[in-house]
Amino acid sequence: ALMIHNSTVYRWNRGCYGISPNGKPHLRIENRLFPSGPSVVDEMANAAFWIGMMSGFGEIYSDISKVIEFDCARDNFMSASRDGLNTSFRWLNGKKISATELIKEELIQIAKEGLKVNGVNQTDIDRLLGVIEARCETGQTGTQWTLNSQLNLQKKTNREEIVIALTSSMIENQKSGKPVHEWKLADIKSIKEWQPYAMLVEEFMTTDVFTVHENDLPELVADVMVWQKIKYLPVEDEKGKLKGLITFRDMLKYYTKEGHLKKREIVVKSLMEMKPICIEPEATVHTALQLMKKHKVDCLPVIKNNHLIGIITEGNFLQITTNLLNNIAKKEQVI
Repeated sequence: ALMIHNSTVYRWNRGCYGISPNGKPHLRIENRLFPSGPSVVDEMANAAFWIGMMSGFGEIYSDISKVIEFDCARDNFMSASRDGLNTSFRWLNGKKISATELIKEELIQIAKEGLKVNGVNQTDIDRLLGVIEARCETGQTGTQWTLNSQLNLQKKTNREEIVIALTSSMIENQKSGKPVHEWKLADIKSIKEWQPYAMLVEEFMTTDVFTVHENDLPELVADVMVWQKIKYLPVEDEKGKLKGLITFRDMLKYYTKEGHLKKREIVVKSLMEMKPICIEPEATVHTALQLMKKHKVDCLPVIKNNHLIGIITEGNFLQITTNLLNNIAKKEQVI
């Protein structure tokens, strides 16, 4: 039970119970900072910095609880998780200091001594901890690079291409072996070849979906469609499961029938399509297009575990086509 519980707890530091190969139980503390790279050399630098500090800190502060309260340490941790290198710490004996100053003036030196004690080569110490120092100088962590790159791309392109450019740029930078503080921001030029037909429905679908319930009145459907300028509304039950789809065509049929204003008992359930054609988020956009063409529909609700998570419509495909044509035009201009 304890070992299963380990897999349900996701914290930066967590206690883990296990059984060693010799059959003896053990308890360890797992620290999950290493994978926050985003490059291999950054991960190695993180590991060297942390291991060095853990090895050297005890030599300087034999009882850390005498110079800093636990509540203060906890507040520092939460602030660092939120603000990164922009954090201002309440450090030992109440001293106020910024994260970058603390790292450069005190923690780097402690880490160096800790690594030396463990016999780490001086060249490796200088190389890896130099990455930490340079990261402080530039202020560019993996998170900051991602945020700045996204802001840069938002001025030039759409959401789909932003994701592709970020991923492509990150892969190329990782292959170069450069630490993240040396990375240039992701640019639209990072996209080598855009192939939308191979991309997944979940990458293009609309996730901010308005829905109605089976017993709602048609007038509510009409109001929502006009308000949101949409032509399709999924119909859910009280448990959030998809029950049908009501379209602009369904509403047009309803309003063109003589005497509909007197039929106040009419509800969405009697107008909707009971078994709409659906698709899974892992399907390709090419599959979605073929499905829409085959069944002559203009949209597909996206379902996962019997619950509605999005919708892909003709409007999404118009955006895909626009992006593709823009890319072709850009290539021709370059040529």
